[in-house]
Amino acid sequence: MTAGVADSPAIVVDVEDQFGNIVLTDSSTVTLSIASGPGSLSGTVTATASSGVATFSNIILDTAGSYTLAASDGSLTAATSSSFTVSAAAASKLVYSVEPSNVTAGVADSPAIVVDVEDQFGNIVLTDSSTVTLSIASGPGSLSGTVTATASSGVATFSNIILDTAGSYTLAASDGSLTAATSSSFTVSAAAASKLVYSVERAT
Repeated sequence: MTAGVADSPAIVVDVEDQFGNIVLTDSSTVTLSIASGPGSLSGTVTATASSGVATFSNIILDTAGSYTLAASDGSLTAATSSSFTVSAAAASKLVYSVEPSNVTAGVADSPAIVVDVEDQFGNIVLTDSSTVTLSIASGPGSLSGTVTATASSGVATFSNIILDTAGSYTLAASDGSLTAATSSSFTVSAAAASKLVYSVERAT
C-alpha cells in the first residue's frame, strides 16, 4: 500500500456465527481502526454490512510503516488483520533533519548536515538515491567542501561543508524538481587571530 492511496483491492470483513458461517441477515455497522502502526486512518472507516459482508473501498494511511487493523462491531468478537506495510509516496520535497550549526570560519560544519528526501506526507522515500546540492541562500560568503551528496535510502549527508567568511547564513538544499529547503539561520565566527591588516591607511 502506498501512502495517501486508497487500499486496493477493497478490504472486506465478514460477520460470522461461531461456526464460521456468514450471517446473511446481518446489516450491522463495522468499524475499522488502527490496531498497531505509527499513523492514523482516514477515508471511509465505517461500513454497513450487506448480507453479512462489510466492504471498505476507501481506506487511506498517510504515514509509512508497518500496520495491523482492527475491525469492531458492537459486542461481536473483534478481528485483527494480518500485518501490512505502507510505503512512502513519490518524492516531493527536501527537509533538513540535521540543520547547520554555528561554526568557526574554515572548519567543517559539525555535526554533519543531513537532508531527507520526503513525500508530500513527510515520509522519507527509502527508495530514493537522487543527488542533493547545498548552496548559500543568504550570507556574505561562499560555500566550499563537498556540496553535493547522493541520497542513501532517501537521506543525503554532508560532512564537509566549509565557510570562510564570518557572518549570518542560511543554506538552500535542492534536488531537481523537488521542493527545495532553506535551513535555519546560523553564524560563522572568525577563526583564531593570525595576522594584522590595515583597515584605514595613513593619509598621504
